Amino acid sequence: MAHAYPKNYKKMACELLKDFNNSPLKVSEELNIPLKTFEKWAYLYKRNDKIFDEDYKSPQDEIKNLQSVIKKQNETIDILKKACAFFAQKEKAPFM
Repeated sequence: MAHAYPKNYKKMACELLKDFNNSPLKVSEELNIPLKTFEKWAYLYKRNDKIFDEDYKSPQDEIKNLQSVIKKQNETIDILKKACAFFAQKEKAPFM
């Protein structure tokens, strides 16, 4: 069964590799992490050292979030346009 490691643990392991110029094999053995797993972490960390931060969002996640915000804002704009049109017609109607 696969083991889930916390992001801060992954970051700490990758920093051990970088800061002490260790080999991936040595770090993975010391921390009892499968070598292939640790190599994946090290590769991701080398490409982006913020990847294992708790508040990190991938560009794809950020795009999805912004698309959701835009959709909600467009829905609000549509509602406001309909309300404006409704009240504009009411103003033009003669009073009884």
